[in-house]
Amino acid sequence: MFIKRKHALALVCAAVLSMFAAVGVAFAQEESALDRALDARWNTQEVPAVEGNVRFVTARTMAFSLSFGYQPNDDYANIFPIMIDVFYHIDESWAVGLRGSLFMAHSDSRLKRFLEDHQPTLDVEMIYEGQLGDVEVLASYRPLYGKWTAGVTNLGAFDWGIFAGLGAVVVDAPNAGRTERETTAHFEGVLGMDAHVFFYDWLALRLEASLRLYQGTDRFMAPCFLGVGVSFYLPVGTSEGEEI
Repeated sequence: MFIKRKHALALVCAAVLSMFAAVGVAFAQEESALDRALDARWNTQEVPAVEGNVRFVTARTMAFSLSFGYQPNDDYANIFPIMIDVFYHIDESWAVGLRGSLFMAHSDSRLKRFLEDHQPTLDVEMIYEGQLGDVEVLASYRPLYGKWTAGVTNLGAFDWGIFAGLGAVVVDAPNAGRTERETTAHFEGVLGMDAHVFFYDWLALRLEASLRLYQGTDRFMAPCFLGVGVSFYLPVGTSEGEEI
């Protein structure tokens, strides 16, 4: 009877140990599968947002941009410029381009309306210079590139740079005798910075803040521009991702 009880106890212990072993193996297999799934998503060598390669390569592309904005520092008009840029990106940092702008979309400022209402003998049209448009040759340098992610599936990139250029602005201004308005042009310089938020290889959101400088008919002008737009990229050569 003692031997039978001893064997029964051994069988129970063996069964319990086998059960724990089976659970342990299953748990190990499940943990291994979970680890592999996490590694595929979170390993810093696998997630594109933190890889060393540039995700959206702009080298040797043509970028066409359309921007709208606001020029807040004109005394007599609230101006809403429309700008069209064409840039050739030599590499990931440097680009050269051409810009054309229209400034004819505007509304009267509070100062102009006040003068018209309270100075009936004053011809307000003969005291200010209106901007019609300009054309500029630009060079751009983009030293900053970064990546962002929302979760693990919404991956994107951005860059930031500065640009400068020379051009001419066309204005509608009173003549020297202030008897009539004439259309003329002034030499100007431009300095600014912009950023792109990339959605695809060919599409990005563009943000800009810039300053134009020129000697007007009777005073020095420094209109600034705050704008938002879109940029479209068209490859014109082969390029590969670069290390950052």
